[in-house]
Amino acid sequence: MVSWSQFPPEIKRKIAENYDFMSRNSMRNTCHVDRQIVDSTKFRIPRVRFGYKQDECLICIYTGIEKFLRLEILKFENGVVVFKSENSHYLTDSTRKFIPFALSLNEGLLILKSLLAHKSIQISTMEWELEDCNIDKLGKQMKKLLGISKFSVKELELAMGTDEIHLRYLEEICDWNKVEIIRKFGIILHSKSMNLISAYDYGIVDFVSGKAMYFTHYYTHDPRVDLDALVDQLNRRIEENGDGELYWFTHREPSDKDWSFSEDYRFKDGNVTHSKRSPCGMWVNRCQESFAKELKAIHDTQKCGIGSLCPKHADPFDYWYHQNLPRRLIQEPFWNGFIEKCFFPTLPIDLNIF
Repeated sequence: MVSWSQFPPEIKRKIAENYDFMSRNSMRNTCHVDRQIVDSTKFRIPRVRFGYKQDECLICIYTGIEKFLRLEILKFENGVVVFKSENSHYLTDSTRKFIPFALSLNEGLLILKSLLAHKSIQISTMEWELEDCNIDKLGKQMKKLLGISKFSVKELELAMGTDEIHLRYLEEICDWNKVEIIRKFGIILHSKSMNLISAYDYGIVDFVSGKAMYFTHYYTHDPRVDLDALVDQLNRRIEENGDGELYWFTHREPSDKDWSFSEDYRFKDGNVTHSKRSPCGMWVNRCQESFAKELKAIHDTQKCGIGSLCPKHADPFDYWYHQNLPRRLIQEPFWNGFIEKCFFPTLPIDLNIF
């Protein structure tokens, strides 16, 4: 019987291409030759989360729907305890390892580096949740521990509670040429529903080093007062246009009503609104006049502009992930930096919505 070491490199490479994330990592740590073989094959990870708050660290690597590796690093006596689980948010389902004379942040960053900081690992979205910490101190420590290693990331996301100053350090630890989108997101939760029913997005040109910044607000209910206040604020920003920054915003709302329309409207100040409804739902774009043609071209080609909220056209993983965002408040109550407002259940019976 032929042993693994006797397989030629091209056969090993074919096998590595079909491995899942943990199998790749195990093979990568067997010997130098196997490490080179694994590093020569591309692997896409749909989403990675990194959190640091009150001297606790979180790493969550998603490889598919209901599939993820979760590591939580907690300070304990003169070291840290690393809790490791697969496909579960709960520490009771974790294996535990005590590491003496270690710091939670350092250990978390070193684990993140060893697992993901290689050009063969392509991360679709990397989500950062950093609260109650000194951003400059954190950023300098990240640069020190990562050295010349960089993450290959398509989209960077910041939880709403994370300081935007952190972006200056992300620029140095990520391959900036690969970054296409920077986004800050948050959720307004209500006890009447744990399902996302609408979203508002708006964009600011050239927010950091040539990249536009996008802000997304998700809603689990229909708060007319909150929505109207946000829309009024965004409308004023577009109308004033004093700084030339805000250039569009979009309202997305899924619906199962089977009817369609498309409408364009130009305001007196020249700003333009494009509205569209399809069997998927409704989406409305408003932009500054200078971007009207560009946005109109995109708008007219969209059969569905609902994005990650659409069960029919969204990437299956993205749809699953965003629909489960509100439930993180129950699964991981400590990691709540993505919450903007929360109207929490006051009666035990209300908890049935979760």
